[in-house]
Amino acid sequence: MVSEPCRSCPDQNPVNYLVYSNGMLSYLRYLLCCFVAVLTCCLVLLVRREMVGGSGRNDDAIEVALSAVAHALAQNQGNGGHGQEDQGEVEERRLDRFMRNKPPTFKGRFNPEGALTWMEGMERIFRAMVTNDDQKVRLATYMLVEEAEYWWTSTKRRIEASGDAITWVRFKNEFLKKYFPEDLRNKKEA
Repeated sequence: MVSEPCRSCPDQNPVNYLVYSNGMLSYLRYLLCCFVAVLTCCLVLLVRREMVGGSGRNDDAIEVALSAVAHALAQNQGNGGHGQEDQGEVEERRLDRFMRNKPPTFKGRFNPEGALTWMEGMERIFRAMVTNDDQKVRLATYMLVEEAEYWWTSTKRRIEASGDAITWVRFKNEFLKKYFPEDLRNKKEA
């Protein structure tokens, strides 16, 4: 049976809130770093302007100001700043974008039409998103619940134990073999 996860209950789906919060914190950290860099550059220009009229440039003050800019930028990059975000933050934003498309959950059980509808829904979302095979598998399997989640856990172990790669095509084949058997597919095509 295909059902929509509840979006109005934060206790049922806290991932959206946390992912959004972490993304905003990273962005705010980046903006703060940029602000510090701009202020430091303004300080350098003011020091230069005051010194040019007097006894000449104050190289020590300029060096200190530029050192502060370099330090701020290095801290920003080390903390996942803009352009240098760690893979986890990128994946969290991808999950957030995926969830905004309101993907249906799939519970398993015997529901061939529901399985086909669910798979078509996943494919429709993936056509709109830029995702590779691994990301498609991870995002789609995130929406498997109850019996379907247990099925995927054991199927994934079996595939990994054989040394085969888990591609999107492989996942689709395994999923349809389980939830939309070939004899039913043949009847539907006829």
